[in-house]
Amino acid sequence: FTFIFLIFYLLINSANGFYMKKFILILFIIIFSAPSINGKAQRKWQGYLIPQEYVIVDSLTLNGQNTQIAIFSPYSMTADGCEKYVDKGENRILLIKRDSHFYRFDNVISNDVYGYIDGNESLKENGNGFELWFEKGQSCTFEYHIYIGFFNSKIKITHITLITLCNDKKKVKNIRYKNFLLKNFHRNLIDKLKNKYSM
Repeated sequence: FTFIFLIFYLLINSANGFYMKKFILILFIIIFSAPSINGKAQRKWQGYLIPQEYVIVDSLTLNGQNTQIAIFSPYSMTADGCEKYVDKGENRILLIKRDSHFYRFDNVISNDVYGYIDGNESLKENGNGFELWFEKGQSCTFEYHIYIGFFNSKIKITHITLITLCNDKKKVKNIRYKNFLLKNFHRNLIDKLKNKYSM
């Protein structure tokens, strides 16, 4: 960095005229502000800056709705990268681009880390929106589906379905919502519902 600053200093002092110096200064600012924010490397998805260490673990395009959806996870929280995982308080990200607007949710996607599968939900198209679903367990399984719809400029959870299957016994619970904004959802709700309904 010292070497680069020295070059900048020499350039601006050797430049002739006020406007040339101003141009070099602006160019310097652009070069050093573009690659990072707060010192962290960034890259773009659909024009939206995300941290470089995040990878796309699932994505979905809603045909005819001008909507793209993606789930981002720190690589260290994926099945491939979690061998030496250390909890740094990072969150997986749900990012929605609808028309020209972005909606980012840091509190929706599960932060569970497993060694054999990715711990995040998967995306699936569903009617006027999409669905987040996940299944875990082996001999006994627990599965949940979060149904999300678009209502003008609002993104709402319409219902959540919980399913357990154990010893050939299946239990299903549907919880419907009228005005549950996605921004008010927290990933911990799934465990609370599971305990409440003894799933």
